[in-house]
Amino acid sequence: MNSTPYLRTRALVQAKELLQALADPEVSPDVPERVRAQAALVLVHYPKLLELQLVHETLPELLGPAPPFSRLRGNPQTDAVLDASLPPGAATGKGD
Repeated sequence: MNSTPYLRTRALVQAKELLQALADPEVSPDVPERVRAQAALVLVHYPKLLELQLVHETLPELLGPAPPFSRLRGNPQTDAVLDASLPPGAATGKGD
């Protein structure tokens, strides 16, 4: 299966969702503490949406052009990831 820039970016957003779920004891109460701590540690350094967009724009030969990040919206968890990645005061892309 070939991966497109959109699919690779979506995978990064979904990976962040997974890490957030693993780090949150209310969402995943049965996750061992060492896994929860590792997920939280990885999240500290996980790229924000703005950073992903800059990589797409700076290195289009590697990732292709920046995908329309609003296409990733629709899942409340994904929306929260995308909103948290935007700089304060930026448009959320909801309703695009």
